[in-house]
Amino acid sequence: MTCENLSLHSSDDGMSKDVRVAYLYMDEVTRERFNLASDRIGWANKNLVQQCVAAFFKKNREYYINAAKLDYAARNMAETEYYTELRDGSIEGLSPYRGERPDFGTAPLDSVPDIPTLKENKQTYGVVRFSDYNSVLFKVALIVDRGAMIQVLSRIVRQHFDSYWDLNYGVQIALDDARRFEIDGQPDD
Repeated sequence: MTCENLSLHSSDDGMSKDVRVAYLYMDEVTRERFNLASDRIGWANKNLVQQCVAAFFKKNREYYINAAKLDYAARNMAETEYYTELRDGSIEGLSPYRGERPDFGTAPLDSVPDIPTLKENKQTYGVVRFSDYNSVLFKVALIVDRGAMIQVLSRIVRQHFDSYWDLNYGVQIALDDARRFEIDGQPDD
């Protein structure tokens, strides 16, 4: 499992964690959508990844709760012990598996391939703020995925824009471009 660069620091409010992310990988389509969401819809660039992560875990919460249950049982850990280690410590601080690693089934990110690590796909970023709860779910996602933190985060962003672009973002831009409240009887919901 690759968890490099996962440096979570408690924020001043004590209820969230800041993750330093020097860059994310974004293909051309995701980068264009990310920039349009920031420039045209008004999402602050520094908060947009946080929005993507929050939406991802809202939609996939049950999957990651069940994955966590499988994982802490396979490590012979109590739920609170496991949760506390992930919230306040690290994946590496978890007890080793007592047998085989669990079969987590099909994960929400399985259909999203790694973004090629080409120079043109590197998007400079900075800090992503996670709620304490989402920071734990993110670490569970890293356990399930076994991928590098930057790739998992980049794939969450890509999946977000693939899933919600037409419904939430693109429609707002199209309506604004048309100077209309609705197009073909379809308002912006």
